[in-house]
Amino acid sequence: MILGGHPEYYNRFGFLPASQYGLKWLDGSELDAFLALELENGYLGNDGGSWELPEIFNTLVNEEAFNLFQEQFLKNGV
Repeated sequence: MILGGHPEYYNRFGFLPASQYGLKWLDGSELDAFLALELENGYLGNDGGSWELPEIFNTLVNEEAFNLFQEQFLKNGV
């Protein structure tokens, strides 16, 4: 599973919206950029659930740096 800012980029590698597997984002929403790729057919099933990031992730993310990265990524194209 990944959180991709540009789903159309990751779709070409086989990633699909996680909601197709019954998976929701942290707040229970069907976030368009929340993608999943089954490495083994049928592994994710459709049982549903939600994905939670490890707590360490929250301490590593610098929102300002992330937004700058996203801005540069968009300028350079997908």
